[in-house]
Amino acid sequence: MGELPYSLAALNMTNVNMHIGMAKAMAEKKFQLIYDAVKMDPLTGAQLTLDQIDAMVAEMIEANKDYLTDFN
Repeated sequence: MGELPYSLAALNMTNVNMHIGMAKAMAEKKFQLIYDAVKMDPLTGAQLTLDQIDAMVAEMIEANKDYLTDFN
């Protein structure tokens, strides 16, 4: 198959890093890591301010709190 060119790998990592961060948040059960991961998402960062991202994540956590009982 071959190696992915550096420029394409770098472009992919802007999205991959967010998913790695979210997996870490799930593994460590930490709300703050969810906030951090979402802030790494390129589309979210292009559309929202950091304060808006925090508000959105808080709303998403509140809507799913029944599934996040192990988180702190």
